[in-house]
Amino acid sequence: MVTGMLSVRNIMFGEKNDLWKVNTDQEYQEEIRREINIEPEIAVDALKEAFAQAFAKLDRFALGLSTGIMAGLLLFLATLALLLEGGGIAGPKLELLQQYFPGYTVSLTGSLQGLVYGFLTGFAAGWVFAILRNIGLFVCTVMTQRRAERLLLRHFLEYV
Repeated sequence: MVTGMLSVRNIMFGEKNDLWKVNTDQEYQEEIRREINIEPEIAVDALKEAFAQAFAKLDRFALGLSTGIMAGLLLFLATLALLLEGGGIAGPKLELLQQYFPGYTVSLTGSLQGLVYGFLTGFAAGWVFAILRNIGLFVCTVMTQRRAERLLLRHFLEYV
């Protein structure tokens, strides 16, 4: 902030403040570099553990179960809300679901069918999403590892 204030004074009042001399003491520096002596094997193990925590695999069953429960409850509550809202005229709002879910109607029994259909559809969607995400993450990780290995080999060959 002091640098900004001095630069404004330089522009507005024609002063000649040296902006490069502001807070140049070591205690004001944002980055302090110091040597850390660590064995390469320990560093590699720590890096592998950090990557494993950051890019953990999704549990297919857990994601499918949670997505299925939420989708089933959403369809169940939407059907009940439409029943309470309008009775006979509420049907056309969800009538397209009859094409995807055989036997589904906007009724009390239809809300229970919607609960089951929503759960099954949500479970399948969550399961497939977890599998595709895990495969994509695996492919990206392998490609990054191969790229790093090629870079190390290139540096090694430059010294030979």
